[in-house]
Amino acid sequence: MMQTIERRLKRFLSHRFDIASAVAPDPSLPAPLQTLYDGFNGGFYWQRALLIRPLHKTEGAPLPVTEWNDTALWKREYGDICEDVFFFADDVFGGQFGLQDNRVVQFDPETAGLEEVAKTLDGWCKEILRDPEFYTGFPVLHAWEQEKGQIPAGFRLIPKQPFMLGGDFDASNMVSKPDVEGMKIRAQLWTLTKDLPDGQTIVFRVEE
Repeated sequence: MMQTIERRLKRFLSHRFDIASAVAPDPSLPAPLQTLYDGFNGGFYWQRALLIRPLHKTEGAPLPVTEWNDTALWKREYGDICEDVFFFADDVFGGQFGLQDNRVVQFDPETAGLEEVAKTLDGWCKEILRDPEFYTGFPVLHAWEQEKGQIPAGFRLIPKQPFMLGGDFDASNMVSKPDVEGMKIRAQLWTLTKDLPDGQTIVFRVEE
């Protein structure tokens, strides 16, 4: 499967993370991800918009996939909503792609919503290629980097005015934050808004 996904995404590869040839996939991973990471250690696609997280630590790469899924890192901020999801990739805004019962789902960190993207990893790859602008956010990243330079590995763009509160999907509304910090900021937003009635006035700002 990885050969299929890697071949399909290859033309959009920006950086492939190094891996020791003798290192095998982690047997604790969900079965589809064991196949995904066979001879592959993740990488950036569409500049740094789509991140497939590395399996093994390597210099200059974001947190490995197993560390990213440590409940204590950020997932517990959302209660039990995503405890059974194993996240392996994210878009430039920190929207997460993960496996739940071997289907690929997308997690919105602002609303804590989970939505099925595809039944399989191969289907997920086809969806990304069908609409990369929607699934990766690369035009916003490109515009942001034209003005401010490349975001570091381990950083994502998050909106100053959250999308769920009417913020624009535009570079002018973005700020670069470490990925874990960005997830916790949105978890705080979700905690503050999840029980509010419709029409409630909310003021929430992310500072640069």
